[in-house]
Amino acid sequence: MLSDCRPSAYRRVFGGADAGADLPDQLAVAADPAKLPAHWPRLAIGPLWLAHHPRLPLQHSCSSDGSAEVVLLGTLIDPQWRQLNRFDWQPPAEGLFPALERRLHTMAGRVVCLARAGNRLRLYLDATGSLSMLFSAEHGMAASTVALFPDGGEADDNRDLITALDLGRRNGFFPFGLPPRHSIPRLLPT
Repeated sequence: MLSDCRPSAYRRVFGGADAGADLPDQLAVAADPAKLPAHWPRLAIGPLWLAHHPRLPLQHSCSSDGSAEVVLLGTLIDPQWRQLNRFDWQPPAEGLFPALERRLHTMAGRVVCLARAGNRLRLYLDATGSLSMLFSAEHGMAASTVALFPDGGEADDNRDLITALDLGRRNGFFPFGLPPRHSIPRLLPT
């Protein structure tokens, strides 16, 4: 049963021309746009490209001079203004990151935020990390699910984790967002 739970066993399920079609509410960020699902909407943020499933809400705000921008993906809740998925905020040209952090601390939801100030980029997760993000330096990208990364082959499968969790009896479910590949750690909201 171990072979059925390894990520490498699914290498062709999500690949090819339809990559990402069956992955609603997911996203990926990469410097090379060829690594992103071709049919998903894309947005350039500085030197990076963002692609997201069409069902995932996206909000994009820019400073008046274009030197700063903020992209929010996911369901955003603003308890102060009692609004859902509305981020009426223009990024300041100076001091973007501290101002954005203050603003994000007043909000809730299942959100990933990408921010750019000049050449500096930051990625923020909501306080619970409910819209997960994984990172791979080897592939030069971040994504919300392992299925969006290029196949790492059997050598990249985390066999010890798969065996310890007895995933053959758990329908391949990895608890706590544990990634099943050695080269792809999960980012935490801290």
